[in-house]
Amino acid sequence: MVRRKERKRLRRILGWTVMGLLVILLGCSFVLARRHVSYAIYPSRTAIRIEDTGKGQFLQEREVAAVLPIDLKDSISRGVDPEKIERDLVDASTYIRSATAYISPSTMRLHVIVHERTPIIRYSRNGATWYLDDEGISVPQRRGSTAYVPLAEGAMTDGTIHYVLYPLAQYLYEHSEWSHFFGYIEILSESKIHLYPRVGRVVFELHGLETLEQDLAKIPVYYKEIEPQVGTNKYSLVKLSYENQIVCVKREK
Repeated sequence: MVRRKERKRLRRILGWTVMGLLVILLGCSFVLARRHVSYAIYPSRTAIRIEDTGKGQFLQEREVAAVLPIDLKDSISRGVDPEKIERDLVDASTYIRSATAYISPSTMRLHVIVHERTPIIRYSRNGATWYLDDEGISVPQRRGSTAYVPLAEGAMTDGTIHYVLYPLAQYLYEHSEWSHFFGYIEILSESKIHLYPRVGRVVFELHGLETLEQDLAKIPVYYKEIEPQVGTNKYSLVKLSYENQIVCVKREK
């Protein structure tokens, strides 16, 4: 009886071992296949898809097709390397975050999927306009393509872009109610930021980003408790970074 149980246990172990080896072999085969440069496709069957968030819409299919090593009008079988296509696409355009290329063996169709970068803020520097994406990568604005994101101007140095603009833009993007609320941001220095709502004349001031969440939480308090008592034109500047208080500056007459 004991030996029978041991034999069953050994058979189970052997079965799992064989299955594990098969999985490894299949994985190795896939990797080797991906490295093989003579995949045959019919160029005219190539399918291109651009994945975007609706914010940038930077790319067009013809631009992606121009990077491919084939003529999409060609109906004669050609060999392509999917991995090289992916690398070439990412290298060809700063607007491409990543690319995926694969082939359907039954149809010999090449599928190319391109993922665009996601702009979270637009800023001006040295006379040029740029977008900063959700990974902190700057890409130039393209003519005819405008994302509905806040615009930032002011002291745009490498330091303020990296340590102030990007973390602020990232927070606003992750909290979309603020990204839609503010239309313009003025970076006066690393320790002074002015935020302009899309509607209204009042300006909100931050002294750095250390208490950003707590500071922004004071804005609804201002609109609910202060502005109804004094009117919309009483104050021109609302300072948010003082602990447990909101400091308002009267508008000059």
